Amino acid sequence: MANVHALLVGINAYPIAHHQLNGCINDVEAIENYLQKRFQDKHDSTLNIKTLKDAEASRQGMIDGFDHFKDAKDGDICLFYFTGHGSQSDS
Repeated sequence: MANVHALLVGINAYPIAHHQLNGCINDVEAIENYLQKRFQDKHDSTLNIKTLKDAEASRQGMIDGFDHFKDAKDGDICLFYFTGHGSQSDS
């Protein structure tokens, strides 16, 4: 089985008061718990999780967070999970 490298990001706290969210940190903790339970008895793979919450998920924090995937080898799985506000732009 492949090794899994997961970068989990959840942001509830935004600078503008009416942009605050309530469930994003819970979502990240839920997916982290799921992954840990899913891989706890797997001896043929490893689970490597990096979690960024609120202030840790600054622009630079997210850029640096992608360094978490640098140890991934051919055949490994890299999972990026984000929960928070999104945006759209014209291509």
